[in-house]
Amino acid sequence: MSDENNYVENKQEENKTGKNRLKVKIKNIFLIFLVITAVFFITAKASTEEEETLYTFKDSIQNFFINREKVNKPGKWVRLKGKLSTERRRVRAHLLPDGNVIIFGGTGLRFKENTVDIYSPKEDKVIKTVQICNDPYFRSSGYYNTISLKNGDVFLAYYIVTRKDNEKKNKTTSVAKIFDSKTYTFRDVTLKEAGAEQFLFVLLKDGNILMLSNSTRPNYIYNPNTDEYTEVENHEDGTPSPQIFQYENGDVLFYKTGKWYIFRDGKIEKYNIDLQRSGTQIDNEFLLDLNPKDDCTIGTLYNVKEQKKIPVINKMDKTWGANPHYPKEVQLVNKNILILGPYAKKMKIGERKKYTTYLYNYKENKFYKTENPPYYVSRHTATVTLKNGDILFIGGQLGRGMQIYKYEH
Repeated sequence: MSDENNYVENKQEENKTGKNRLKVKIKNIFLIFLVITAVFFITAKASTEEEETLYTFKDSIQNFFINREKVNKPGKWVRLKGKLSTERRRVRAHLLPDGNVIIFGGTGLRFKENTVDIYSPKEDKVIKTVQICNDPYFRSSGYYNTISLKNGDVFLAYYIVTRKDNEKKNKTTSVAKIFDSKTYTFRDVTLKEAGAEQFLFVLLKDGNILMLSNSTRPNYIYNPNTDEYTEVENHEDGTPSPQIFQYENGDVLFYKTGKWYIFRDGKIEKYNIDLQRSGTQIDNEFLLDLNPKDDCTIGTLYNVKEQKKIPVINKMDKTWGANPHYPKEVQLVNKNILILGPYAKKMKIGERKKYTTYLYNYKENKFYKTENPPYYVSRHTATVTLKNGDILFIGGQLGRGMQIYKYEH
């Protein structure tokens, strides 16, 4: 009987232990479920700038997996039906605070056009055309140099050609204006020096503009609120690259004809960096360097602080073209880089240029080819990042119609 009692007691103890283990498993599963639920709710975006939107649990799960897909897969190009008021060359475009886009650019070789288009991405059409200059003797205009200000207004430097009825020669005058994003009007401001295209504009952390000279002229800081210029100490010869690296503290690292410089504490100094060309900033630590040799197919992820190079895992196809069709590189909201503008360098007789675009995936350190790219891309076409993170492409080839594409990602 004692053996039977021991057996029963052992079985009862085993059952009790099994039940306790089951309870622990159920408790752990429940805790994991709560953690996953919290993560999904945290990752769900609860508002936009215009209105607040409450997400259900189902929306949170769906949004989580969609966002993961956006990070790991390239987006697609969509050709829009919208048309500009006229064909424009050397296009410049900026996003306005209301979500519309202002588009600068002249027509033909003489840049006769004296207007800008206000394009609505939501309606896919030009909703307004605004005259820039009201000079009665206006004949043509050229080279629009623009930059968005901190309040959403746009600073414009350009030159106009005028000739009065009693004059035999044209007169060229450099002009600066600020486009008011609230009233859709231009107002005259001061332009230091005489060259509208002599500077690269960089928006500083305090809202002022750093004007980097590409000639023997000095560099300046322009305050759009007071319309005053301050000359920057030190001058360096050469043309600055438009790809600027900006530190969190407001310092600006830039590349000028074979040398690196840094703007800090109101002056420019030489800067030693182990990189032979400029690159596109990814975040506060890294930039992407595309090698123009070997058909621009090689990329390097460069750590600016530690000055370390990490080669991109794979290569792009050898389809890159030569100057002046260097690629345009656009930073996306998820640290990825969109690379536009390559075409087949060697073509057979009668073969069309084969344009393509690539997405550089930062997390994977890889290039991905995107589908249905814009037909014509050059340094004179423009890109704008919309509020939802999509990229608007504006440009084209004169005589073949302007193109408006949207890169959805």
